[in-house]
Formats: sequence, C-alpha cells, structure tokens
Amino acid sequence: MADGGDFEDPLSVNHEESNDFSKVTVKLQIPQFTVEKKFSLFKGKSKPKPKAGESEADVIFDDWGFKVQAAVTKKGKTTKYFYKVNKLPGEISKDDCTFEFDKEIIILNLVKKEADTWVAKLENGLDQEPDD
Repeated sequence: MADGGDFEDPLSVNHEESNDFSKVTVKLQIPQFTVEKKFSLFKGKSKPKPKAGESEADVIFDDWGFKVQAAVTKKGKTTKYFYKVNKLPGEISKDDCTFEFDKEIIILNLVKKEADTWVAKLENGLDQEPDD
C-alpha cells in the first residue's frame, strides 16, 4: 500500500480478551471497507478478502504492538486509515497472530506470550505508550 498523504483514524476500535486470557481480539471499524466472499465447490466457503480495486489493508505485528493501514476507494476518491499500537499491556507471539476481514471491520487476533489478564491495564487504553 502506498505511503504518504493524510490518514484518518478508524471509526471505532474495540477489544475483547478471551476467557482463558490467552488471546485478545481487536476490531477496527473502517467505513465503507468492502470484502469479497468466494465459494468453491472443492474448498467450500473461503475467508473474506478485501474487494479488489475498492479496499486494501496491510497489517504488521511485532512483539509488543501492531500497525494497520487501510485504504477505501469509492467514486475515484481514496480515504486512507492508520492505527498503531506502540506497546500492548504484554508481549504477543507475532507469528501466531492473525487477521481477517468483514464488512467495514478488520479483525486482529492477538496471541499473548503469557496467558494473564490485561483487564486492569486496558483501562488506560490498548496502547500503553501512545504517540503524542
């Protein structure tokens, strides 16, 4: 995805910790983000992907955070979105983290290195060291 230009924040960011404290799901709401759902006779229903020519997204995980860039193109106008977490409340297993797409939502599945609760730390927000 091309860099440069102005970026907007996602419309909303929600997070939820799993019951066993091993994972956190983060949902970023991106207005007008569209997906394609494909069906194959041999494979069945596949996971939705960003709709080519209308929506695109890049997700990068590191040990303590992640960043997401998305772009939505409608009627020849592209709106870019950016969300970054510099430091999560705990370390994650970046190679085990995944992401998926739904209509207007990018879903991040964070796998923690240690299965302990982040509830108290999350009261200050997902990013423990936000940029100014």
